[in-house]
Amino acid sequence: MSGTQPSLSHTNAARLNKLSLPSLRVLHANVVLLILALSICASARAQVSLSTVATDQSVEGLSNHFGVPFGGTVDQNGDYAFLGDAATAAFYRHAGTPAAVRILQIGDPVPGITGSRIVAFLNGGGINSSGHVVFAVRLATASGVPGGALLTYDGTSVQLVVSSSDIAPGTGGKTYGLAITPVGINDNGVIAFITNLLPIPGIGVAQRTLFMVPSGGGTAVRVLGAGDAAPGTGTISSLQNPSGFNPVNALGEVLVPCVVQQSVGGRHPGFFVGSVAGGVANVQRVVVGGDAAPPPTSGTFSNPISAFLSDNGSVAFGAATNTTFIPATWLWTAPSTITRFAATGDPVSSNLAGGGFWPVPSPRPLTPLGIFSSAPVSQAGPLAMRSFAIMP
Repeated sequence: MSGTQPSLSHTNAARLNKLSLPSLRVLHANVVLLILALSICASARAQVSLSTVATDQSVEGLSNHFGVPFGGTVDQNGDYAFLGDAATAAFYRHAGTPAAVRILQIGDPVPGITGSRIVAFLNGGGINSSGHVVFAVRLATASGVPGGALLTYDGTSVQLVVSSSDIAPGTGGKTYGLAITPVGINDNGVIAFITNLLPIPGIGVAQRTLFMVPSGGGTAVRVLGAGDAAPGTGTISSLQNPSGFNPVNALGEVLVPCVVQQSVGGRHPGFFVGSVAGGVANVQRVVVGGDAAPPPTSGTFSNPISAFLSDNGSVAFGAATNTTFIPATWLWTAPSTITRFAATGDPVSSNLAGGGFWPVPSPRPLTPLGIFSSAPVSQAGPLAMRSFAIMP
């Protein structure tokens, strides 16, 4: 170092002398914080111990026990399909076997979709008496675009039914979209599902629509969607998810709850039966609020509720009329016959209940064989709780 250059200590001292008291306090605080941080890091390094969890070859030390099952369904033979804890995998246990087998889990590829990877299992689905299962998944694709798929499992292999990017038939080029939701599968293998169709880019809005796949597989058929003309009168304003004891009955029919926009009278809830035969959809009107009630009842139906579909195609539903406002249970049989089973205040046959009157009737399914239960009976004095059934 030359004699003309100031020493480092002299320079630093001069700089410190120029600092104000507040600046010195800030500098002191920063030094203290730096020393504290270094001490914490050193302590953490001394206390943390690392153990191998996963390598590129295997996963180490993870539990191989089931958590709490997330949803499940069982068939008449005792075959059981369910989702594992947090819906991270789908499992299947054949009746009489000691253990379940894994169908698919998160991270697995979807059969039939190259470069795909499952990221989630959706709740819902169904199983038939042969143990065939229908379910839906969300997936990541090779393109990076999120996807979805409807799948079946026959106890041996997984099959792709439709994917979110497939063009849905009868829609003018719309795709199925991500909201594919299984309704069910019947014993003949007829599959029903509902989804929000994605419009052609830049045109229209998502359209909630019911599709059915005929027995034996093949191409899905569009059955009913928002915006369709309703059989009879009105326009389908919206669809709800079909539900019930057997969402797809033995005849391959589905009971669809809808809201119908009438040209006069506004919007009313209603029910329709959808099916497919020979690749052609068939939709039958059961009842919509505002429809004429059958004789000898006068007036029109108020908003119908609690409808159920039997295996022979009959539908039981609850509704009052705008003239009596008395709740009643009604029975619909194809193509258009509606009869009243019981209404509040109707006398009950003495051979059924020993007299008395009906309180509020409410249809409920008992079995998939076409039996519907009605409400209990109110007799003079204490309320006598009895249930009755009708075989449509």
